[in-house]
Amino acid sequence: MVLIDALSEKVKSGLTAEQWKLYVNFGFTKPTPGLEKYKEIETLDVNASLNQIEKAASAQPLRPIPLFVLTQGQPFDLTPWQPLPADFPGALNKAWHTGQDALATLTPDAKHTIATKSSHYIQVQEPQLVIDAIKQVVEAIRNPSVWTTAPKRN
Repeated sequence: MVLIDALSEKVKSGLTAEQWKLYVNFGFTKPTPGLEKYKEIETLDVNASLNQIEKAASAQPLRPIPLFVLTQGQPFDLTPWQPLPADFPGALNKAWHTGQDALATLTPDAKHTIATKSSHYIQVQEPQLVIDAIKQVVEAIRNPSVWTTAPKRN
């Protein structure tokens, strides 16, 4: 499995209730500012989704599989939601990275790489990182001995 800057349920616990409320409004329940005209744009109930993740994880934890976590190295672009409280960007970045670290503990030999030149859309900004991660996971499925424990962060 390759997780590309995936949302972790741990993000919520890293934010205050007010900060979480701000975060939930970032394109989850309504379109990102500027994209309102796209009537078919996907939104989601992030709280319900996180509850589903937590319930599924408790019922059946992830079995040991090759897992590669790719995490943004640059902060989110919060421009469309300005103005925001001054402490919010730093709090979100810290909570996001804590959540990413948690994802990298889902399996014993998970690999975790920080995409230093990317914000959230690593597949657009550093596609080769994504390609390489997928290739490594596919190779590990074909030949499990190639999947060795790596440093948790690069």
